[in-house]
Amino acid sequence: DDAGDDDDAGDDDDDAGGDDDVGDDDDDDTTTTDNDGDGWSSSDDCDDADPEIYPTAVEICDDVDNDCDGDVDEDLMQIQLYRDFDQDGWGSGVMSMDCAASSDWVIETGDCNDSEPTVHPGATELCNAIDDDCDGTADDSSACPCELLHYPDPLHPYLFCAVQGNWYDAQTNCASYGYALVTFDSQAELDWATSSAISVSAENPWWIGFTDEAQEASWEWEDGSPPNFLNWCPDEPNNSHGHECFPADDENCGMLNWGAGGCWNDYPCGCDTIHHICEGDSEYRPTN
Repeated sequence: DDAGDDDDAGDDDDDAGGDDDVGDDDDDDTTTTDNDGDGWSSSDDCDDADPEIYPTAVEICDDVDNDCDGDVDEDLMQIQLYRDFDQDGWGSGVMSMDCAASSDWVIETGDCNDSEPTVHPGATELCNAIDDDCDGTADDSSACPCELLHYPDPLHPYLFCAVQGNWYDAQTNCASYGYALVTFDSQAELDWATSSAISVSAENPWWIGFTDEAQEASWEWEDGSPPNFLNWCPDEPNNSHGHECFPADDENCGMLNWGAGGCWNDYPCGCDTIHHICEGDSEYRPTN
């Protein structure tokens, strides 16, 4: 064709002089790329490395702008989710709205301890002074080996173990279930425990968690609680006994129900004929 004619009208790059495919001619030299093969050029595709992302793609819940409109997860149904800090599938009180659950945000709520993955609704209840299944009660009778009672609320359990043994055996048994030998903080708690112990077994005294074994005449609670409440029987503690079940003279451990009114007596720790009371070692200990 003739110089200056591009088979249409206007300038022509067939002219040997002065035309380098720039300007008004039908040989457009603009190059486009489609790296991910999704049919959209990189100039329009907001992620040309992912064939699932391009204009007109379906927006899905994935924190990504799938359709390249500048918005993320728009127009998707939002659901109520709860923060799951221990990632056991159950959340607690922290709430958010999103289009899908994740390991950190879940649909189920009601976790009563969101820092412990073994504690949540539906978990197996163990005998451990903890409300494992979040039903509002710590421990179930079916899981514990001794008479299980609660005071002053269902989250504070006690075990009344009507089995004979010495103070050390009692201490070990309580600890094996996450309990400690009972600590008395008030007359109300003592009255309740005394009445409960008599209802379980009226024949035997009961070991409690009071001892002066570390230092004579310096009585302390096994769990470290301050000895602000005392209820010794008259003339007790006296570090003297009739050698009824143990030959040693030292009386370094406390027991309940030796006398009327739930008063306490000191007795040899090695005497192995005494029952024991365990108290749940938890933040629910009454302090009244």
